[in-house]
Amino acid sequence: MPHCGVKKRDFVMSRRLAVILPLCVLYSGTHVWAQDTANTKPSNSSRSSRGKTDPAPPSRSPEQIVVTSNGTDATNGVTGPGTGAGLIRRETAPRSQSSVSADYIQKQAPGTSALQLVKLLPGANVGGSDPIGLSDQSTISIRGLGQDEIGYVMEGYPLNDSGIYIQDASEWADSENISNISLAQGAAGLSDPVYTAAGGVMTVTIRDPSKKFGILADAAYGTFNTNRDFIRLDTGELGNSGVKAFVSFSGASSKNSHGPGRNHRRHVDFKLLKEWGTANRVSLFGSYNSRDVAYYEEPTMSQWNALGYSANYAGTFTPGATNYWKSFIGGWNDLIISMPSKFTLVRKLTLDASPYFYWGSGYYPGGTLVNESGNYLGTTYLPGNLNVPGAINGQFNALGQYLEQEYSYGINTALHYHVAHNDITFGYWYSYQTNAVQQPFAALGPTGEAANAMGGYSVKYPDGTELLSGDNYTQTQINGLYIGDHISLLQDRLQIGAGFKEMMFDRKGRNYLPGPQSTVSDNTSAPLPQFSISFRPAPEHQIFASASGNFRPPSTSNLYDAYSITSGKVVSIPNTELKNEYSIQEELGYRYQGAFIGSLTFYNYNFTNRQIATVVNENGSLVSTYMNAGGQTSRGFDAEIGMRPYHHFSPYASAEYLHATIDNNMVTANGTLPTAGKIAVRSPAWQAAVGLSYDDGTFFANGSMKYTGSQYGSFMNDEKMPGYITGDLALGVRAKHVWIAKAPEFRLNFINIGDTHFLSGVAYPTLNARTYGKITGSPATYFVGSGFAMIGSVQIAY
Repeated sequence: MPHCGVKKRDFVMSRRLAVILPLCVLYSGTHVWAQDTANTKPSNSSRSSRGKTDPAPPSRSPEQIVVTSNGTDATNGVTGPGTGAGLIRRETAPRSQSSVSADYIQKQAPGTSALQLVKLLPGANVGGSDPIGLSDQSTISIRGLGQDEIGYVMEGYPLNDSGIYIQDASEWADSENISNISLAQGAAGLSDPVYTAAGGVMTVTIRDPSKKFGILADAAYGTFNTNRDFIRLDTGELGNSGVKAFVSFSGASSKNSHGPGRNHRRHVDFKLLKEWGTANRVSLFGSYNSRDVAYYEEPTMSQWNALGYSANYAGTFTPGATNYWKSFIGGWNDLIISMPSKFTLVRKLTLDASPYFYWGSGYYPGGTLVNESGNYLGTTYLPGNLNVPGAINGQFNALGQYLEQEYSYGINTALHYHVAHNDITFGYWYSYQTNAVQQPFAALGPTGEAANAMGGYSVKYPDGTELLSGDNYTQTQINGLYIGDHISLLQDRLQIGAGFKEMMFDRKGRNYLPGPQSTVSDNTSAPLPQFSISFRPAPEHQIFASASGNFRPPSTSNLYDAYSITSGKVVSIPNTELKNEYSIQEELGYRYQGAFIGSLTFYNYNFTNRQIATVVNENGSLVSTYMNAGGQTSRGFDAEIGMRPYHHFSPYASAEYLHATIDNNMVTANGTLPTAGKIAVRSPAWQAAVGLSYDDGTFFANGSMKYTGSQYGSFMNDEKMPGYITGDLALGVRAKHVWIAKAPEFRLNFINIGDTHFLSGVAYPTLNARTYGKITGSPATYFVGSGFAMIGSVQIAY
């Protein structure tokens, strides 16, 4: 029986790490004095001072690392530990912001998802089910705000799902192609193409193609039969055109870390880049992903306490049962294309333009039982018989399918006029999205598998009528107008910014099921002001303050009626009381960037119409929906510190304190729950992380530990998920040139090295786990974290 608690495991793990980490970094090579390497060249996302990383102040020369080693060069360009183990860099934006650089990313297990890569940053509460994030059952909350309240941007493309706003980091670019991940814990920048970002913005920056021809390849194998291959080709400059490009391919597969199932992922990235003049740049980025993943069961607290890692879907099929694991295999294919560009129109006037396109299609099934006869299509009775072989007592096993197809395109443009001490911005963001959903049923054969899991061979009546529990189509148009001014005074020591964004949101939809509802619409707008001020009393010190408004409209799942296929009754109706979530956020912070880099930020949030994601079972399919949690107040602080490399060593530490409380009681159909003053769900009071990196150019090691405090799974605070500690370790060596191979690199990654058995996050919260009067309790469900995993990899370049 797995350990359900964490105290004994955490203590044992701490003792192991206390011994292992020092041993891993005992080797010391050539003496080196290294200064900050964070970014010797600004990235695409660091060219504006409003909400981005600024270049170093004019009074300071660009900082560089100078590393002396024994002649080896890393295949991925990383030959130093980086400031703060690669987990911190110079930031001058007047808001909280943390970054993960390639110095850290390229020492983790190949293919690690972006969510896993930011888990040590202050405020990031990451939960998942497998070691590297190959499964889409993962989540992140920042300062207690869920993944559907965070904006995600990759190369100018907004990554949030168009319907329910969540992310799926397993679809994003391969980790070998990521140069930086920036996490703004507070609010979005004025020009960011996001509208659900009360919890901040995660920005993923893709490396630029190399100026020289080259090939990079790596292969990895590890625990749970994890198998991954990656290859990238850099073209170098094409003729004398100034155009350079890269294209990469990866394939990965693994068994589920607990329970039956296997996951597969195929992925392609490419990028073309042309730069000319002093400030002209056009890049074309594309990313294609195809995956099919076996779901993990998300247990209740009682199931976890009783079964631990044995709380899984069934490994064998039993007729009449609905929990066979092959009924819970989802798949998704998607394509992202974006073209972030920058042009100098005339002196002092520049234009940023980022057009983009997205296509996605996939399926999310679940096991269910369907009656052979007596079913309903919406509210219409279907008298015929489905005549499915193998039915037992008038019912047959089926997949309750959820088929979805999305299209999205748009453009985000911003004009910047630089005059005297002012940088004036005027911008416009337009996005058009479509979302088509069908919920048919596919009969299972005698082995428990459907003829086609992707919607083919769905059950139909003799007259050709298809049995559906959902059939809708939604169109969404987003218009965002923004204007701002950034003023630099006192020789750039005083920076003042003010901006205003008006978000206009229009939805139209059609429910094709027979019933009282046919067309739906939702039209709303929200004013989003921003203000910031930053002052540098000395080059190493910065004091900043910011305030902003944020909003999020209800999701598409809130638009449509849902009907029971056995009775024709409406089982859920649109929550017309669910209004736009709106929040006011303030920050006050201090940064020191001298002998070391550190920051301390205090924050305060006030919410109205707080929206919380949960899930309901609609005829076998698990469908996301939302509840109005009323008001909420969140206060706390974030802190992080990182040392510059010294004798090849570089440490890092971060911490967060959060006090998030519900402001009002919650009204249900059966009474009122006294939730006022309760702690908000998914809001651990304390999180802390430490990291240590060593890299002398030949040998390297990277170790980290993360503590996540307990968090409530219910609004009544009558069910709590225990806190936990996990630790990871990377050990590697770079050889000298071998024949045509440039510095082959060998790496071992140990994930959850203490083998902590833990719940990693709240999957779906509940109002009350216990019964209060006439208000029946229901349990929350949770993500189960992966146990210990080891992944070995080899990387070569030409």
